[in-house]
Order: sequence, then C-alpha cells, then structure tokens
Amino acid sequence: MKGKTIKIQVPGSTANLGPGFDALALALGIYTNLTFELSEQKQSHRSPITLKGPIAAALSVGQNNLIYKVLSSIWQNEQQLLHKVHITVESDIPPARGLGSSAAAIIGAIWAANYLQGHSLNHKMLLQTATTFEGHADNLAASLLGGLVVCASGANDKTIVAQKLTWPADWHTLVVVPQYCLATDKARSVLPKKVPLKDAVTNIQSSALLVAAVNTQDEEALQHALHDKLHEPYRLRLVPELAEVRKQLAGLPYLGCVLSGAGSSILVIVNKQHKDQIFQCLTQWAVNLSLPPQVLDLPVDYQGLKVLKDE
Repeated sequence: MKGKTIKIQVPGSTANLGPGFDALALALGIYTNLTFELSEQKQSHRSPITLKGPIAAALSVGQNNLIYKVLSSIWQNEQQLLHKVHITVESDIPPARGLGSSAAAIIGAIWAANYLQGHSLNHKMLLQTATTFEGHADNLAASLLGGLVVCASGANDKTIVAQKLTWPADWHTLVVVPQYCLATDKARSVLPKKVPLKDAVTNIQSSALLVAAVNTQDEEALQHALHDKLHEPYRLRLVPELAEVRKQLAGLPYLGCVLSGAGSSILVIVNKQHKDQIFQCLTQWAVNLSLPPQVLDLPVDYQGLKVLKDE
C-alpha cells in the first residue's frame, strides 16, 4: 500500500435506452481518467484532489468531492490512508447530463480503494457496493463492464445481477448534449408513483424486444423497441430538445432517438452508413439555436474500466 500509483480509465454511459428504465445501459467512448497516488507519508501540504481540464474543473474539490467521499466511506476503518492519497481527475464526461459521470467516478473510486488496500473485488461485489452510493446499477455496470448491460435485483433484492451483451458494431451512437444540467433527483421527481398497467406491459414488451434486437442485430425490431411509456412522456417538459430532435429527424434513416438516462442529453442510434447524414442534420439544427447544444459522435466502449498505469 506504500508508494503506489494506479491510473484507470472509466467510460461514461447512456442508460434506459428508451423502455429499459433502470435496467439497461450502454457504455460510451467518453471517459473519466483517475490517478490515485498513495504516498508513504501523510500529505498535509496540498489538497487531496487535483482537477484537470474544463469539465473536471467544475467538480467539487477536497472532502466534498464524490470520489473522496467514496474513499472515505470504504476506508472508514483506515482513515490514515486518506491523508496519504492524492487523486487527479481528468474527465470528458459533462456532469448532470445523463451520461453517467457520477457512476464512472463511483466505480473508479471503489475499484481503486480496494486495489490500494491490496483487496480484490469481483464484479458482483463491486456493483453491490457501488449501488449503496448510486442507488441503481445500470450506469455503474456499463462503466465497469463495457458494452450493453442488462441489470436487475436478485430474487432476494439484496444482490445485483448484471449481464453484458455485445452491441452491434454497425449501430453508431450520436449524443446531443444541451448546455444546461438536469439533476437526476429533479428528473425523477416528475415521475408518477403509479402507472397504467397497459403502459407497464408495453415497456416490458419493448425492453424484451430491444434485447432480442441487439442479439439478432435486427434494425426493424430495434426501431419498434425504442419507445417508452414510463419516464420519457413525463420528462419531455424538462428536456424540450427531445421533441425537437425527433422533429428534425423525421423521415430520415435513423434507428431511434431517446433520452440519455434522465437527461438532459439525447441519444440517437443510427446505422454507420447513415451516420454522416444524421450527424450533419443535427449539427446544422444545433448551430442555429440561441444556446446550441453539442453534438457528439461517440463510439460504444466495449471494455469498461481499464487500468492505464500500475506502479
């Protein structure tokens, strides 16, 4: 545990994919890089957190930082480690945009905390621990495993079961990122406590069809599957760009357009042969707005958490 440095790369993610509320997530090629340096001596002369880059610079520093809070919780019986660790955060994942920034931070912090203590956690145990901080496992599992993940609570509601599926290479992902943040708590506050049985059944059917479409690489089935009744209708007023993007894409060859997680970002799925056309359409629309969103061409990440440096 002395004089050790570990650098890891953790992908962001897009959750729900329409009907898969709190069950489906897809890892994306947008990353948080975390470097943990554990010194032999107490480091009282500097802040425990260094933030690099414009996105990371907006995060909290010191003991208010989410990563530091996770470390503090895991090391609650070895608090001396907190005085010896220094964390450098570099991130391309904009916070509070539905792209899994907090999930990536939590997964990275838990993995590093156990590694620096000389402990090893299997994926099941790591996810179980992570959900105590995040509350739901979809983004967490995608950041950890990569690819498309299906998550569910175990039969006893005390375990997390996650399965990884291979996302078709020809299905590309574009993301529209508005300039405003949308806190998950706020996005959840507009959801009803009860929904019509018909809507619940529709979402079960669509989620099952979505998983089958991915497995068979069936684009027609995917288009039918990417429709939600449980959360998107209630969040439209919070993310008006969703309806606008769908309007812009009407009649064009795209596969689906859904909220990314709770928003404010929007995920557009398109076959690679039509990606340039759809990307151009979205960028031309965005540039004419008074507060133009970013339009990102993000690959799917198939690896999940990756160690970049270990010494």
